[in-house]
Amino acid sequence: MQYMVVNVETGETRRLLGNSLLEKDCPNFQVYEFVSTNKSEIVLYSPTLLKYLQHLRNEFKRAVVITSAHREIAFNESVDGYEDSEHLYGLAVDFRMYGIEIERLANACINLGGYYCNVGKYSNWVHFGISGYHRRA
Repeated sequence: MQYMVVNVETGETRRLLGNSLLEKDCPNFQVYEFVSTNKSEIVLYSPTLLKYLQHLRNEFKRAVVITSAHREIAFNESVDGYEDSEHLYGLAVDFRMYGIEIERLANACINLGGYYCNVGKYSNWVHFGISGYHRRA
């Protein structure tokens, strides 16, 4: 399937297949990992966030398992997401890395994103958002 992929930092749009790489210098992430639902044809993503995820993958030498990235409004409501969720704008991911403690992942995200990132720790995943405001869960 082809998707309309939107870089939220530049506004650039491209049509890409689901198994295409989002960015050449981030070889471990494909378009389909950032799709809101299997019905969505639009994918919003942040190259900065993608580079942070690639850095985490390289650092821990483990796959980044993305459980939620860009969300459409209806899907966000169905999972009780925040009304103004970073996911709606392609500025957040929920993910895990098997074999790495949640606390360790959250700290690594904070180190990458700095004070103005949003990191939430949950039982088996981490929320990592880069919308520019400080929030910790």
